Amino acid sequence: QEHTLWLPWGRFFVMDTIVMRHEENDIPSCDLSSFSRPVPMVSPAPLTAFAGSCSERGTVVPEIQSLQDEVPIPGSDMKLSYLSSRTAGYKSILRVTLTHSTIPFNLMKVHLMVAVEGRLFRKWFPAAPNLSYDFVWDKTDVYSQKVYGLSESFVSVGFEYESCPDLILWEKRTAFLQGYETIASKLGGWTLDKHHALNIQSGILHMGNGENVFISQQ
Repeated sequence: QEHTLWLPWGRFFVMDTIVMRHEENDIPSCDLSSFSRPVPMVSPAPLTAFAGSCSERGTVVPEIQSLQDEVPIPGSDMKLSYLSSRTAGYKSILRVTLTHSTIPFNLMKVHLMVAVEGRLFRKWFPAAPNLSYDFVWDKTDVYSQKVYGLSESFVSVGFEYESCPDLILWEKRTAFLQGYETIASKLGGWTLDKHHALNIQSGILHMGNGENVFISQQ
């Protein structure tokens, strides 16, 4: 049996585990229709779209957990701008709510899978109320190459019940994570506030003052 999947250029697709077997089993399989399915919630970190030149904000940007600073250049109307979210060590965070205040009876395990740019993350948790997990993405693909712009992540949350072990009820969600930013001025982590860069593929205008205009999201 063959199945063909067409993908856009430069896109990754992570396949689920494929198991091929032939067996005869007279034991009836579990009826999962009576079990509750997961209702996951995904909350990606806010996109770094803000006015970097706004003096009222101060040096701390709590929404994206970063620091900013500006230094006027004497004899000109330009400024040097710094934003810590544009440094190499700044990562994208995706919070996944796995369970809520009450959980179904007989629930044994909660499974989590996150796929982004060819990378696949797997983890499971003992069933408990109010489970959540913060997935941290280092903004690289499966080949450890830097990813620029926005990337779509695929989140799968599964419930496994004691009465039906090894059978999992899955629910899927998607969310966009922000990768590296295209920087026009490479001045040791600083940029000129009037020197901008356009990421055509992702539709993002990276402005020198730290502001990002997500054209593709408008």
